[in-house]
Formats: sequence, structure tokens, C-alpha cells
Amino acid sequence: SDRMKNMAMIVGLKKGTDFVPWIKDLKTSLKIPKTLREAGVAKKDLKMLTQVAFKDVCHSSNPRPCRQIDIEKLFKKAF
Repeated sequence: SDRMKNMAMIVGLKKGTDFVPWIKDLKTSLKIPKTLREAGVAKKDLKMLTQVAFKDVCHSSNPRPCRQIDIEKLFKKAF
């Protein structure tokens, strides 16, 4: 996609398809946890995190409408 090509170009890559592997390598080098569990989040806290995230005004600027159930599904996948 054009977005991937643009992001790849910004970070000095030649192809858009190189961007996702670059991001994964960056996350690994910075020791960013791959899952919420690895970040120390307890499964019992997912419901509360969902509520907090839904109340945050930032989600209203998502490219697609986002319901509370959508956020909950994302957190469960990220767990």
C-alpha cells in the first residue's frame, strides 16, 4: 500500500514490504513486550482496561468506528 511505501521511505527502506519486518526488529531491539501478558497485564484486568480505553476520547479518531466490544476483542487478542 502507499502508506507502507511512505513509512518505509521515511525510515530509509527501499520497499514497503520491508516496513513490517523493520518494525518487528525495532520492537525486539527495544525489548518491547509482544503481548499484554508479557507487559505484566493480568487477564482479570482486561475488562477494566477496555472500559478505560473506551472512555478515552482518542478512540473516536480511529479510521473506523470502534465499539467497546471491539476494544475488548483487541485486548484479548493482544493478551
